[in-house]
Amino acid sequence: MRSVKQKTGAVSLALLLLFSTLSFAVEMHYCGDHLVDLGIFRKASTCMMQDNMPHVDGISSTEEEMMDCCSEIQLVVEGQEDLNASFESLSLQQQVFLISFAYTFVLQPELSKEQPIDALRHPPPKLVEDLYLLNETFLI
Repeated sequence: MRSVKQKTGAVSLALLLLFSTLSFAVEMHYCGDHLVDLGIFRKASTCMMQDNMPHVDGISSTEEEMMDCCSEIQLVVEGQEDLNASFESLSLQQQVFLISFAYTFVLQPELSKEQPIDALRHPPPKLVEDLYLLNETFLI
């Protein structure tokens, strides 16, 4: 039972580390209000409208942007980069806590398992004198 819990914990911690360090980009190409292409881990391809736009020399850049109906949106999810935490960077109290926690729960020494006392095999001792009468203490 303990090995199953350890394996499950190890796999879950490995997956947590994987997903916390994973980084990716999503690129979307819109033509007007319609999504033309979605690219995960790659560049989104453009539509034919943007490729066929004629470039006229007499038009200013703002007029050209107004004629252009296509837009690119890029979402970048960056993962954690710094994972090198050293034991020496911890304070003395944190080091003592980690060592005692690891010894107590992970490296726990096998204690001798004592058998419970069986009351049926070992009856209580015989009553020699009645102590309540001897000390004259009565519940009223």
